[in-house]
Amino acid sequence: TVDAIARYAHACLASPFLPSWATGDDDFAGRIPGAHPSQCAIASLSLSSVASSVARVVCEVLGRSDIGGGDALMDAGLDSMSSTQLQESLGSSLGLSLPATLAFDYPTVDAIARYAHACLASSAGRRSDGASVARGAGGSCASAARWRRGGSPHLGGPPCARLCHEIWVGAGCGSGRAGAATRDICAAVPPCRWDCEAAVSPTRRFGAFMRDVSDVDLAAFRLSAPDGTQMDPQHRLLLGVSSRCLPLPMSSEGTSARCGVVVGIGGFEYGPIYSRHGGARTSSSVTSFNLSVACGRLSFFHGLQGPSYSIDTACSSGLASIHIGCGGIVAAECSSALALSVNLNLDSPGVRARQAASMLASDGRCKTLDSRANGYVFGESCTCALLLSGGDGPGALVAGSSVNQDGRSSTLTAPNGPSQQRVIASAVLSAGAAGSAVRALQMHGTGTPLGDPIETGAAAAALCQARGREAPLCLEAVKSAVGHAEIAAGAVGALQASMSLRSRMGAGVNHLREVN
Repeated sequence: TVDAIARYAHACLASPFLPSWATGDDDFAGRIPGAHPSQCAIASLSLSSVASSVARVVCEVLGRSDIGGGDALMDAGLDSMSSTQLQESLGSSLGLSLPATLAFDYPTVDAIARYAHACLASSAGRRSDGASVARGAGGSCASAARWRRGGSPHLGGPPCARLCHEIWVGAGCGSGRAGAATRDICAAVPPCRWDCEAAVSPTRRFGAFMRDVSDVDLAAFRLSAPDGTQMDPQHRLLLGVSSRCLPLPMSSEGTSARCGVVVGIGGFEYGPIYSRHGGARTSSSVTSFNLSVACGRLSFFHGLQGPSYSIDTACSSGLASIHIGCGGIVAAECSSALALSVNLNLDSPGVRARQAASMLASDGRCKTLDSRANGYVFGESCTCALLLSGGDGPGALVAGSSVNQDGRSSTLTAPNGPSQQRVIASAVLSAGAAGSAVRALQMHGTGTPLGDPIETGAAAAALCQARGREAPLCLEAVKSAVGHAEIAAGAVGALQASMSLRSRMGAGVNHLREVN
């Protein structure tokens, strides 16, 4: 019928990504003969009218009348069940098909109103490739021109190592080969770490653990026995991987003066363990445990005189180290950089804290994208990549990168779809590419029922609805194999992405049975 066709056409116009034939036609639905009057009236609502409708529905759902436009809905009492009710009620009221993650992506009345108004306004559909979103996003897209002029930094080094000269992850992996990032290596907690029976619930006894983390070659690193024993194992691992990563010519004075160091590192578990077992404190104790010393130790040992940072941005630290290293090269602060990250789980208190926060999967597996997703399993890794300027040479090209933050989202830790969409679009723009050119995406993919849909929705909006896209987008999730390496997780994902590029074959997502 005419009414049915009109409703379908209006739904197309309500989408934030319009089909090309509708772009620029603000009154298409209103000009359809016989179009339903209510549909046309809704499409012409002002922002203030939409905000009033949203506020009314929110107050009805929460049973309150004191909700301000800028108040966080989660703080006002909205939960998962009522967020679903809000999505359905508001969608019915405005005649829109709203996402299930609405309240998490748009955490206030004002934010929801702006989103709904954009959906109702056909002008919002002009961003079919996400480029205009990227230009307004935070991050580093402003440096895109400099990247193209000066040549993109690339990850490389000795021909035998290429992207990552060392990736250690999980029991039985040794020094990382491609297979280490694709097969499931999660196992029971080793007795040498902690007593599972005494420390944690019997259902939370799994992880991906590195072997022999207490070993150190004292002679190779010019350490005395007391200093080597005191040193945090994370520092020892960083010394090892950086030594394997740096080529011999780097030892020359002119080259080393221009090499930077960026280390993603967090956690302070070894100091208490050392004291608990009667370890003696010496003059070097401060530098043995302090995380901020990790970068300086590498610069000192290798004689590297470029910028040196230790950073902790939680799960993004590994990727942030690569981003900062590339930025240093683009800004001519250094001619090369070591980007490293490390994460170890040495004691049980951190596990207990994650368990109390309901972060961990009871069966010890990251079931990314699966309907059974119920949390993640913790993992361990130490990664290192040598960043070199110029676009020629071995290793994967870093064509662009971007960083941003959620800002005022639904909660402090909840993911936010629009922010993720903006940073993806910004990174693509900084590479001078289009969303349709992206063939694969390494997901954050921790295996949570909320986070995975938000992430895939953001990726679809930024990459899959762009003009000219013909090939499907391949999703990879390294956490389904090696667990969540937390501080080092982003770097592990980048390494698997590089492996996929070299092999021209995407890695499967383990444990995926029924899509969430």
